[in-house]
Amino acid sequence: MVAAALADAMNARDIDAFVALFAPDYDSEQPAHPDRAFQGRDQVRTNWSAIFAGVPDFRAELTDVAVDGDTAWTEWRWHGTGLEMAGVIVMTVRDGLIARARLYVEAVEQGGAGIDAAVREMAGSADLGVVVSNVSTDDWQSDPEIGGGAEEHVLFDTGAMRAGLSRFGVDADAEPPPWVLPQTQVLLVLEGRAHIEIEGGPTLDLAPGDMATLPKGAVTHWHLTLPFKELWVLADAGR
Repeated sequence: MVAAALADAMNARDIDAFVALFAPDYDSEQPAHPDRAFQGRDQVRTNWSAIFAGVPDFRAELTDVAVDGDTAWTEWRWHGTGLEMAGVIVMTVRDGLIARARLYVEAVEQGGAGIDAAVREMAGSADLGVVVSNVSTDDWQSDPEIGGGAEEHVLFDTGAMRAGLSRFGVDADAEPPPWVLPQTQVLLVLEGRAHIEIEGGPTLDLAPGDMATLPKGAVTHWHLTLPFKELWVLADAGR
């Protein structure tokens, strides 16, 4: 089964075995992200070489498969340092190779605002109401999206906008994994310092009291002076 072979190649992080499972004219779609469509297995090699290099402990779970003719519905969980994703890939198989795929795989959201907030967002009636917290809160949760020992305190999360605090204690990683901005971020440094390298952009040196914005999609590399704490807001542009 090509899906099982794909999972084996992922878990071995064997890029040659992985790419060999795709047809030369492979067609990839992500219906929720139309700008990410591409053709050809050369791009598969480029994409997954970067993933295997950037997430050396990457592992895949193929949790379910259903096959009807040349179509396979596959359900996945992907794990690794700074990475937690889940979803479905619908594959068209031709001559034993993946000729086409529609990917519905997204980052697993941690500490969201619940189903009521999601429904309000879908209905276009998200209402923040009044939410109160404090920068000295003791309510912290591990933040696997960031990794490196980061913890977060989420003030609110409507889907289109979320805000809260992040911190790295003295035992955390002063150089956490690279982070790709899922939304535009506004941040205020509260404690420690941050040296932020933005691929293709400027380098920022931020101290307590400094504010900055980071654009959606930016690939960032953080070098922290610990302990570090920041206040942040993530929002979709134009919302």
